[in-house]
Amino acid sequence: MVGITERNLAMTVNLKRSRWVKRTESGRFTIETAAEKKREVLLCDTCGINSKCPVKQVMDKADSFVTLSVRHCEKYIPCIGFMPPIVGLTRQFNTLRVGKGWYERLKAGDTVALVNTKTSEIECYAEVVRLDHGQYRPMLEKHAPHNHTACERGPDMSSIEHVGNVMQRAHGHFLSENSTLTAIYLRRMENGLRVRTKEEAGAH
Repeated sequence: MVGITERNLAMTVNLKRSRWVKRTESGRFTIETAAEKKREVLLCDTCGINSKCPVKQVMDKADSFVTLSVRHCEKYIPCIGFMPPIVGLTRQFNTLRVGKGWYERLKAGDTVALVNTKTSEIECYAEVVRLDHGQYRPMLEKHAPHNHTACERGPDMSSIEHVGNVMQRAHGHFLSENSTLTAIYLRRMENGLRVRTKEEAGAH
């Protein structure tokens, strides 16, 4: 319980914003809509180091009495999903993604987590080497030979045909010659990723 003192009484309160406060079904007070809370929590939920993050650990400990959320994070690690069977994630390779979203989201030098879409578990971490974006057919012809799935093509099948078939199976009628692709070139981090504590990072 919060003690009331003369010092407390000297604090100021934003009465205008106090009208935005609501009580949730669980009995907690909130100033955020359900949609806002869901959107903000997702930032941590989709981060590749959420289970190791010291900030997230503190948030989880405080969850019994306060709901904390993260709007921005400089340490955020994007996660890229890979459908099993997962092959070819060795050394340097590319993954092709439909649309421009990943092209706008990533930049060379970023660290990403590669996640098994079936188990939601992280397979490994990788560094973004470079990105390219363009129309479906030219992109397929340019980048299929270096795609991580190309290693499984048959002896009489070109990498372009094999990777094209893989993408068609994954996306169906959503993928056409009018689609655009983003090629993400990745270099696997063989030693994994270690999350430093605040003390190790030199913070005080």
